[in-house]
Amino acid sequence: MTADSSAPSLQSAAPALALAQQIAGVRLDAHYVPMRLPAGTVSRTWGSALVRKASGELLPVQPGDLVEKGDVILTTQDGIVEITADPQAAAARPVAYAAGSEALAPLLAELDLGELEFEAPAAGVSSGGEGDSGLQSATLVERVIEVVTPQEYAYATTLATSDTVERPTDTIAVETSAAPAPAPADTNVTVQLSGPASVVEGQTSGEYTVTLSETALTEVTITLVYGGSASAGTDYVQQLTVTVPAGQRSATFTLPTLDDALVEGAETIQITLGEVTGGGYASIAADPQAGSITTTLIDDTGPASPTPAPAGAEDTVTISLTGPGTVVEGQVATGYTVQLSQTAATDMTVQLTYSGTATDGSDYTKVVSVTVPAGSTSTSFDISALDDALADNGEAFTVALGAVTGGGFETVTVDPVANAVTTIISDDAGPAIPGGTVPGTEDTVTISLTGPGTVVEGEVATGYTVHLSQPAATDLTVQLTYSGTATDGADYTKVVSVTVPAGSASTSFDITTLDDALADNGESFTVTLGTITGGGFEAVAVDPTAASVTTVISDDVGPGVPGGGTPGAEDTVTISLTGPGTVVEGEVATGYTVHLSQPAATDLTVQLTYSGTATDSSDYTKVISVTVPAGSASTSFDITTLDDALADNGESFTVTLGTITGGGFEAVAVDPTAASVTTVIADDVGPGVPGGGTPGSEDTVTISLTGPGTVVEGQAATGYTVQLSQPAATDLTVQLTYSGTATDGSDYTKVVSVTVPAGSASSTFDITTLDDALVDNGESFTVTLGTITGGGFEAVAVDPTAASVTTVISDDVGPSIPGGGTPGAEDTVTISLTGPGTVVEGEVATGYTVQLSQPAATDLTVQLTYSG
Repeated sequence: MTADSSAPSLQSAAPALALAQQIAGVRLDAHYVPMRLPAGTVSRTWGSALVRKASGELLPVQPGDLVEKGDVILTTQDGIVEITADPQAAAARPVAYAAGSEALAPLLAELDLGELEFEAPAAGVSSGGEGDSGLQSATLVERVIEVVTPQEYAYATTLATSDTVERPTDTIAVETSAAPAPAPADTNVTVQLSGPASVVEGQTSGEYTVTLSETALTEVTITLVYGGSASAGTDYVQQLTVTVPAGQRSATFTLPTLDDALVEGAETIQITLGEVTGGGYASIAADPQAGSITTTLIDDTGPASPTPAPAGAEDTVTISLTGPGTVVEGQVATGYTVQLSQTAATDMTVQLTYSGTATDGSDYTKVVSVTVPAGSTSTSFDISALDDALADNGEAFTVALGAVTGGGFETVTVDPVANAVTTIISDDAGPAIPGGTVPGTEDTVTISLTGPGTVVEGEVATGYTVHLSQPAATDLTVQLTYSGTATDGADYTKVVSVTVPAGSASTSFDITTLDDALADNGESFTVTLGTITGGGFEAVAVDPTAASVTTVISDDVGPGVPGGGTPGAEDTVTISLTGPGTVVEGEVATGYTVHLSQPAATDLTVQLTYSGTATDSSDYTKVISVTVPAGSASTSFDITTLDDALADNGESFTVTLGTITGGGFEAVAVDPTAASVTTVIADDVGPGVPGGGTPGSEDTVTISLTGPGTVVEGQAATGYTVQLSQPAATDLTVQLTYSGTATDGSDYTKVVSVTVPAGSASSTFDITTLDDALVDNGESFTVTLGTITGGGFEAVAVDPTAASVTTVISDDVGPSIPGGGTPGAEDTVTISLTGPGTVVEGEVATGYTVQLSQPAATDLTVQLTYSG
């Protein structure tokens, strides 16, 4: 090849190793100098070249270098080395071969065989001087011997000619370039490391460069040591070693980074030069000032990314929830699990939300949040179901994943098909359970009653309260029962039942007491909890210590009259009363009406008072009060009369307007001409009714007699009772008749009649028996009800099964008494004898008399004895 002025100079033909060329790779041309070839001197070079000595030492080729037999010259592709042969050798065989000449082929063959025979120079190649533009006295040898394999030279390249070579896994991409002349072998060489300041996760880093302070004489292997906050294998893939080939000063490598879902922020990858081997110098070590590089690993998305990109699947963690489908109340629902699709980097807290028919705090105790610990993919929790008294079998609650915080992830998404769990709560007792089971205290609601201990008559006894030990699920109704000395309708108005509304644990009610004229201070009534329905409970039990309230009614003495001025006509509403004048007993007196002179603004309540000869509760049932509703000017009411057996035709009651409350008026005045209505009650049967009518059982009083069956003579037969089926309205007198073997005046003293006093239903009397000396054991007398007068009844009938009483009189002593008894004076008849004191013989002594203290019941014979 002609060496002309266009050939590169030495300075331009040997540039420094370029970092950018390392990746592309090179193809090497090898030039052999056979052993028989005389030594020569390098005159010029184009491109970069190295010479491998027979000793194996690798040196850069520069003009003036001596080339010895056996040397191998290595050039970059298209590189040229001009060698001027030894003058003596050149004189003997001054032959030169131009690159690419046809004479090159045999030369290369001889070179391979190690036998080189010089021929005449090829056309265009001269051995003359410079004027012929050929090579001077030089031998130029160019030959592509081989593509040097990476295994041999630790190169892993992509050939510049687009040919490819096998790339071992443990090598890095390098490219050789023209190297400066090597330093002496006794030089101390340092190694530096440079590289990119940052890389986005999921991308491959920019190039890291390992640079020697001198060109490697032999292959240099550097071990890389990693540190920093990023983790190898999860954040990036480590490069364990890097090799600078002999004849080069540098090598490059890159690091693939891994895209994950963690919010890691600015993690760091610190690469430090570790052990350095090879190079062929006296010593080689990492530069302590430039032996390490730190690269920041930046998130590609998420809150820590400076320029976040849309999150992909690799950036997202999925969270899901599993758990039990059923639980029995009072037990713990176990095994709820929050699951992550990958391990949390930091503690992750998940808020839980709840819905459903079951209620937190009464049916279950919710767990507000759970935490998946750092380093874990799941956490489990339990929910306690509460055993209550409600019959709410089948209620359910749904636990759903709510707000998620922490975990160190770029993006968290909730699994749409596993974001909630619904758990059904089954009752452990109650109507929904087969067989019902036996409810425990936790399944039972206790009901109790409280209320006032006293009230003044005419006032309202306020504050009666039915309490439940827990709120009702549905309306709960309690029937109330009453007892005591006070009378409903006369002393108070009972409340029949009360309802505890659903959602409440109590309800209150008041009882109105009635103001009357009776001196009945201290009467009382007892309100007791009765039948209970509803409430939606598994079981309800009445508190035995609070099942009733007794309220004592005290007589009132009248409130004081308040002041407040004298209202005028414009301030006063007039109230009046109209109603029926007559009613037949047992029927309803209808059409009583309270009238206002103008409509009421609020409900107006009028207390009603009663008077007359008829009696409330026995002749009629009074209406205690009536209310004119707001917006109305009147209200009507009825009074029920009672059909009785009393002959009280013409009795009447007067309903009078009493206390007025409400209405929203400044003043209310009763119309003095219409303040009351008198209604006459006519008997339906009896003497006051024309024709008398036919009395029914409700119009008839039955009278009967009871008394003792035996009595001992001389004692009083006690307990004879005349009984009426209802109290007499007036004194009722019963004549008594007598019969039997006993005789009035000698065996007993009869009671002629008895009287049942007005207001009573019975009267009792005794009959005195007479103790005599007669042996008349077993005599009897029968007392029978006779003529009946008075009583004020429409009709009186004697009970045919109890119209009389027979009483047997027993002797107290005598032969019929076992043992005879000890007779007293009243049981003994005295017998005596009287007669003349003298008689003339022959005459009759007259006047002897046997005398008894009472007449003999049967013939009495006395035997006489004589003496003298």
